[in-house]
Amino acid sequence: MEKHRRAMLQKAKRDFVRGNLKGAMEKLQRHFGVQQMLDRFRCYHKNCGRKLDHHAEICKCAGFYCHIHQPPQVHNCKEMKKILETKAKEAKDLEIKLREEGGDPPPEEKFDNKVEIGLLLEAHELAESIQAALKEK
Repeated sequence: MEKHRRAMLQKAKRDFVRGNLKGAMEKLQRHFGVQQMLDRFRCYHKNCGRKLDHHAEICKCAGFYCHIHQPPQVHNCKEMKKILETKAKEAKDLEIKLREEGGDPPPEEKFDNKVEIGLLLEAHELAESIQAALKEK
């Protein structure tokens, strides 16, 4: 599975270099949980969005935060837990709906697999580059 995903990542990179931003993003979205990766490496605090590295620790509310918003009292941990549970339920409902309609939901990424983390970081970097290039257009 990893070899297939790595090959798809290389094809997406090739599309990106050739200027086919939409094609590159579509390939990534088909084989990686792009939105999950983009969310995972940004501070969850409202209006922050600072970039996080892969060493950021998950909070008990299930969010990831920069050093400024990491203390539970700063990011309102209890309220964030409710918000993140609602988002997770909505994502699960969407996945069920997609499966019922014959579509393929994006894969759920596991960031604790040391073998795959390098691949996920590469895919994340490409997704951010594509988004930045799309914003410039």
